Amino acid sequence: MARGRRGDDLPDSGSRRGHRGWVNELAEPNELVEDAIAVARELALLSPPAFAQTKLQLRAAVTERMARSREATDKVVTEIWAASDTLRCIRSYVARKLKKN
Repeated sequence: MARGRRGDDLPDSGSRRGHRGWVNELAEPNELVEDAIAVARELALLSPPAFAQTKLQLRAAVTERMARSREATDKVVTEIWAASDTLRCIRSYVARKLKKN
């Protein structure tokens, strides 16, 4: 399996996750733990304060936008998830998944 930053080189298997930037790197299943440990070791070499500050900076715009829109978003999200059509879809999904097991 190819390894690519952001998953841009993923084959189109019906899942669009890689194409949306949800995948940072790909690994064969038997190499996953080893690869994860290697990445963790690289990150451990970074300055903790610099790493933390960088994460804060990268997330600041999203965090601020979420704080500003929290009340309105919570209302819409609650309406969507509590809607009878959504609950019907959830029940159907759960029933299908339980049948497979």
